[in-house]
Parts: sequence; structure tokens; C-alpha cells
Amino acid sequence: MGYERADVICPFYCYDSSKEKRIVCEGVLPNTTITQRFSRKKQWEKFIDRYCIHHCNECELFRLILRVKYPDF
Repeated sequence: MGYERADVICPFYCYDSSKEKRIVCEGVLPNTTITQRFSRKKQWEKFIDRYCIHHCNECELFRLILRVKYPDF
């Protein structure tokens, strides 16, 4: 998958690692992060493409973080 981190639209995305097949997002508590690890690179690629780049509002983690950190949003 070819993408640039500048393509990511999710405001809670922090960084990712293709080598480790993980995505790191903001955590719900101050100064924390949430890490998602994938067993297959294809799963990792599909997740980034679908949720981090195109449809973050459909991501369950996005919804959780938004609900906890910004309950009045």
C-alpha cells in the first residue's frame, strides 16, 4: 500500500509501523496511547486505508476516544 502520513485524516492517529504491523492512536487518559497490532500486513493496510485515511468516523476506537475525551461533541 502506498500512502503518506499526510493522507491520514483521523485526529487521534499518532503513528504507525509497517514492520511491526501496528497503529498507535491517542489514549483516553492524559499522556497515554492505544496500540493496535495486526497479525497480517494486509489487515493493517486495509485498516489504515479504510479508517485512518478515509472514514475515521466509522472506527470504533475513534468513537470511543471522541466519546470519552469530548463528551459534549
